[in-house]
Order: sequence, then structure tokens, then C-alpha cells
Amino acid sequence: SPEFVFIKSDKEFHKVELKEILYLKANDNYVRIITPEKTHIQAGSLQSWEEQLSNDFVRVHKSYLINLSKAEKVSGNRVFIQGEEIPIGRAYREGLLNRIQ
Repeated sequence: SPEFVFIKSDKEFHKVELKEILYLKANDNYVRIITPEKTHIQAGSLQSWEEQLSNDFVRVHKSYLINLSKAEKVSGNRVFIQGEEIPIGRAYREGLLNRIQ
């Protein structure tokens, strides 16, 4: 699987290392790709990102796809990544727990 993706932003393509991505958040027809340095916004669906990203990424909510290696703790229905609280959807909880146990 790839080690990086190119993200189009303002007619430019920016190389982003997958290991740098903290999580992705869907907003309508856009996906926000959150890295420590920058938030990239890309047209498209979370589903299409989920299909092209490596197994290091796991869907935890209909609107969130996280880099599992960046998860610091899972508490109740939330996962924490660098101080951000990300909700865990009921439909995705078991899949996440299977990955971390």
C-alpha cells in the first residue's frame, strides 16, 4: 500500500505522508485530512479514502477515519488523538475494539 498521497489544494498537489495523518473527517462532499501541521480539505467521500488508505486506518464513526497508530486512548465512546476527542459510532465500536485487542 502507498506511503503517501497527493492532496490537491488551490490547483497544487501537496504530498502528505500517511504516517503523518492523524485522522480524516467527512463534511458533506468534502473530507478534512488532519495532520499536526495542517488541515487539508479535499472533495470526495470518506468511503473512497477508506478504500485507498492502508490498514493503519480504521473507520470509527460515519464521519471519522482514524490513523490507528496515532490513537492514544479509547475511553467509553471516544478515542483520543493528540488531545482531540473523536466519537466512536455504535456500528464501528466492535471493529475498533477487535483491532486494538
